[in-house]
Amino acid sequence: MRCLQPAESLGEKGFDVEVGNIRKVLPTKNGIIFFHRTPSNAFTRSFLRLARSYGNVLVYDTDDLTIIEAKQKDHVMHLCDAITVSTEFLKKEFAKHFEPVIVIRNALSSAYWQAATAIRESKYEGDNKYVTMAYLSGSATHDDDFKIIEQSLLELLNQYDQTRLILAGKLNFSKDFFQFQDRFINYEFMSYTDYVNLYKCIDINLAPLDVDKPFNQGRSELKYMEAGACGIPTVASPTDSYLHAIEPGVNGLLASGGEWKSQLIKLINNSELRRELGVKACADMSANYLGDSRVREYIDLIHRLKDQQNVRSGPLRRLACLTSVYLTRLIR
Repeated sequence: MRCLQPAESLGEKGFDVEVGNIRKVLPTKNGIIFFHRTPSNAFTRSFLRLARSYGNVLVYDTDDLTIIEAKQKDHVMHLCDAITVSTEFLKKEFAKHFEPVIVIRNALSSAYWQAATAIRESKYEGDNKYVTMAYLSGSATHDDDFKIIEQSLLELLNQYDQTRLILAGKLNFSKDFFQFQDRFINYEFMSYTDYVNLYKCIDINLAPLDVDKPFNQGRSELKYMEAGACGIPTVASPTDSYLHAIEPGVNGLLASGGEWKSQLIKLINNSELRRELGVKACADMSANYLGDSRVREYIDLIHRLKDQQNVRSGPLRRLACLTSVYLTRLIR
């Protein structure tokens, strides 16, 4: 998301893009190199020092809270000229140890937007028997987050016969959900294509997070983005990112603690509200979360870094983005 997608978008703006492995390339001269979540080890440290000797400007990019590592005095971030992050909360945390820190929020890929467009166009052609709530947890680290809404969901399924719940991802949940038979669906493992296609039958997207955990405060608004692109409203915990993204009652809803049940009832009982919030969320995606929006921020940053590099090394020749897996080299 923060390496291949920017490369794709910048390529569409006239940059030549090459993708490779950090351990299979050498730094070129007089460029700008983005290191995306590259591990802080001896190899990376040597690579940065070599790149620095070649006159490159170095940028470290991350989209989660690796601040514990960052406190280490020998972390590779200390060898870089700037840090880029995905949220304001991350900027605040990293700014305690580094400067400058620049926020470039996550964006949706053009491929995802195309898939979401197809979902929006076909969404209401099928069976609308149920109002389907869904929690697509993804990774196996969200048990505590799900506990925030678990009891409310059980009560809602019991109270409203027209409701259905989908859980996707490795998640520990109460066996009490099985009493609802075909109104409870659990997918522990699924392909990415199947994951995206789930949105065809979802009416309400759930994004609970334990707001007391700093790591969760650093998470981006990705679940809102993915659902919003499909025209589906999200109810989310008020973390830093969701407070930034969601205007309650306009493009989604926020819920703290005991508010989850009442907020969900608003959407269960009001199909027009679900539609309105979904339309506004989709408009937000189109205006602010596609590659064209984000690529302008990258280009602005590139120009600022070019000015910095020109003072030190002369004309810009190459721009690269490296991770432990990928290298993206952009030449203009």
